[in-house]
Amino acid sequence: SGINVTGSINVNGSPLSAAPEVELVADGSISANEAVIINSDGKAASVTGFNSSLGLHSTQVSAGYIANEDHLFQLAEDTNTGRMVAIWKSVSSGHGTRSRYRVGTRTGTTVTWGTEANLSDSNITADDMAIAAFDTDKFFLFYKDGGDSHYYARIMTTDSNNAASFGTAVVATDQSNNNRGYCYGPQLGCKGDGTGGVLIAYGTSGGNPSGYLVGRYATISGTSITLGSEVSVQANQPEFLDSTYDEGRNTLWLNWRYSNNQPQAVPIKQPSSGTTVLVGNMYNVYHSSGTGKNSLVWDPDHEVFWWFYRVGNQLYYKANEYSSGSSGNGQVNPTGSSHLTVAVPNNNSANAGSYDDFYILYEKQKKKIILMWQDTSNEGHYIEGTATGTVGDKESTITWDQSSRVDDFSYWRTYQAKPQYGKSSAILSINRDVNGYMKLLIKQFPATDADKFIGFSSAAYTNGQTAKINVVGNTTTQSSLTPSQRYYVQNDGSLSTTAADPSVEAGIALSSTKLLIKG
Repeated sequence: SGINVTGSINVNGSPLSAAPEVELVADGSISANEAVIINSDGKAASVTGFNSSLGLHSTQVSAGYIANEDHLFQLAEDTNTGRMVAIWKSVSSGHGTRSRYRVGTRTGTTVTWGTEANLSDSNITADDMAIAAFDTDKFFLFYKDGGDSHYYARIMTTDSNNAASFGTAVVATDQSNNNRGYCYGPQLGCKGDGTGGVLIAYGTSGGNPSGYLVGRYATISGTSITLGSEVSVQANQPEFLDSTYDEGRNTLWLNWRYSNNQPQAVPIKQPSSGTTVLVGNMYNVYHSSGTGKNSLVWDPDHEVFWWFYRVGNQLYYKANEYSSGSSGNGQVNPTGSSHLTVAVPNNNSANAGSYDDFYILYEKQKKKIILMWQDTSNEGHYIEGTATGTVGDKESTITWDQSSRVDDFSYWRTYQAKPQYGKSSAILSINRDVNGYMKLLIKQFPATDADKFIGFSSAAYTNGQTAKINVVGNTTTQSSLTPSQRYYVQNDGSLSTTAADPSVEAGIALSSTKLLIKG
């Protein structure tokens, strides 16, 4: 018995097919018989993947000269879209000394830039500035503006045309409600997903208080900003102010040098309600004079702080645990922890002058500790390391990977801003080159979205079209296949008989041109 059907069965006007397929809206162009993924918005897209690379991957960012101090040029990238914004103090005769900006969109190591434009509303002299990616195509700015030489917070929104628009600028006031005229080395911390607010810290000069390290908290609604009051963090002007953001605790960990010697650290924390920032306990990492620059990063996988600092020309580091501290708002645990030399492979040292730039970062997707430094000849160096020892152990050490080392960046000279994290496991660094222009350095780790593979397109489609995707149990037309061999989707969407990382099975070859989709 059963049902015998002559002809096709239509469902909602479309023929019912025995070969499994789904219909999805195409996100971008898709070629025929191409490996396809599903995005978080439910659209179909080509596989995007990148190989590991490090180098100067863009033309100069600024058309004119930029100022020669790292806090006078900054960069942030929205890790959802790859949209990046560079800001800087111009010292070009065509633009005076005002602040400028440029929006770009990055895919791997390729950047498409929009038009450079003025950031400040009038031709005032720019000073230290900061920018952070707050949400998708939304950036938080803290800079001198307004034609009155005061500091302001402002929201910038960007779009796929690499253009920008701005919310209302909100003036930063001191503890006597007077407008702030100078903020040294501003640091910002936020999650980047639009939740919570933005933690802000800077050194003060003039106003009330003067010569202090202060913190504050900002909440954002649309493009409107509410700035909380300044809170005193430390009664001394910080030198070489740096920070690391701990998104798990909504905490910005500040580190700096005090009075030409001791490296210190203290956290400021997002309040559970209101706009008054919470302050943790301070810790001196190394009780000695003669220290230079220092850099701190939180490693959430090994559950330690990695703290790097120079004593004379030698670079040292420590692993420190987290402690809630007597305040309950956090402290770098001061107990134990060895004072270790940074002995990187090759020339066995990362020595340089006490004021030469270096930065430490943690790449959480690849679980790599990244050290970038400049030597006394202004040459740049890069190396990756991995943590050894028990998770949370303050006696943990770092093993450096010689194969990852890159030396003598002829284009990384004089001044470098702190590198930032980017979309698809990338680290981005801007610097002022020997000719005075801004350049962009990109470290791209291997990355792919092939793990979201669902099948192969049945034809070619353009952006926005309804695409038919052949899924598990159906077949796709390919070329140069070996029958009975299993094939795997590679990081760039191509096929191979060798699995990539991650391993994504595409199917098994039925013939030299036909693949049975497994998924």
